[in-house]
Amino acid sequence: MQGRKIVIGLMMVAGLASRARASSGDFEFPANGTITGKQSYCGGGSGHNSLDIAGTCGDCVVASRNGTASAYTGCGDGCGPYSGGSGCNGGAGNYVAINHDAGYQTRYLHMKQSGILPQGAGIDSFRVGWRASTGSSTGLHLHFDMWQYGVKLTSWLDWAGDCGSQTTIGNNINYDFPSIDAVNPDKQVSCP
Repeated sequence: MQGRKIVIGLMMVAGLASRARASSGDFEFPANGTITGKQSYCGGGSGHNSLDIAGTCGDCVVASRNGTASAYTGCGDGCGPYSGGSGCNGGAGNYVAINHDAGYQTRYLHMKQSGILPQGAGIDSFRVGWRASTGSSTGLHLHFDMWQYGVKLTSWLDWAGDCGSQTTIGNNINYDFPSIDAVNPDKQVSCP
């Protein structure tokens, strides 16, 4: 069923090992892996303006910051190039959009359909999905982008790391995001 929308909420779950957020209260990397795209694709191409983080099929993807999420599914669980149908959900494949404070929204594209959690998910309170290659995707990666009040943000990409550098779940993106509260509740991460 292409384009099905499932609304999910992020919640705190007692009993998980907690790790305090960076004191700046900003956004964190949502996946482990290698940066393969920023303002342009690493190795060529232009006009990308999002962060691509390559890794293994089924790697955990977590929310970059607390918020309320909506999931868009219907593209299968593929891990090969274009395996979820290149036009599925406008090329985004299975994805989650999370609304945060101060009008920010983050999006997590090309994930597995089965990895996107329903409302009231159990112990994986901040896991939003599993990396795959659904939609218009030429390889296994998470496409991560940010918006504020409907405008796509790109200046933060200069601070996200260089092409080929590694990202780690929970590490703070070293950028001062305007209008973000300096205090954000501890985030509990569980990626089995």
